[in-house]
Amino acid sequence: MEGKGLSRNRNNCIKIAKEYQADGYFLIADEDVDFLDGFENQIENAFVTHSEADLLCFQVKSKEENHPFKNYPLKSHPVSLKSIDRISSIEIAGKMEVLDQVRFDERLGLGAEFPSGEETAFLADCIRSGKRIFYCPVAIVSHPFETSGKRRVNMFSDQALQLVGGRSYRIYGPKISQVFFFYSAIKNYGKYKKTRSFFSYLKQLHLGVRKFKNLKIG
Repeated sequence: MEGKGLSRNRNNCIKIAKEYQADGYFLIADEDVDFLDGFENQIENAFVTHSEADLLCFQVKSKEENHPFKNYPLKSHPVSLKSIDRISSIEIAGKMEVLDQVRFDERLGLGAEFPSGEETAFLADCIRSGKRIFYCPVAIVSHPFETSGKRRVNMFSDQALQLVGGRSYRIYGPKISQVFFFYSAIKNYGKYKKTRSFFSYLKQLHLGVRKFKNLKIG
């Protein structure tokens, strides 16, 4: 396979999987994930409970008992555009027919110009195409507490802000992302005011949008 990137690899896996299996469910996994005992039954039962769902988002159990992987909600609920940014790819299960319409954006994810946000964009595309997503308060996999997404050196550097800008534009579209930019700049002002100005913060977000627009699609 030519090229590189996490999203490209996943799309290649989807292509192969669709050649062998049209029905049933798909899972997204990493090499450091362990599936918990009985995870198959948990997934099947959850899809029976949420018969209207096209995708379900589960929990991840941390391999370090004293460090919960996340602070998860206790009750099941529908997933909307407002809540997709908290979801990790290894929490996602879906019906195979979802993959007839949706793929991962190869401009996002490890190995790409924008090395995160691929699962959020995937879920956003699912929602926009009419797919229904629910969260289920059940763990199906275990994973080390430390992940690449949690390793942030400086979240207010030029590079980090440009990443947020381009990624947000792709996920939420031009209108909602503009509202988010101003909200983020105001909310975080106390954290970055010693290193940059309010307008510098916004400038880097918009530079990220410009960079993303100039990228070629896969």
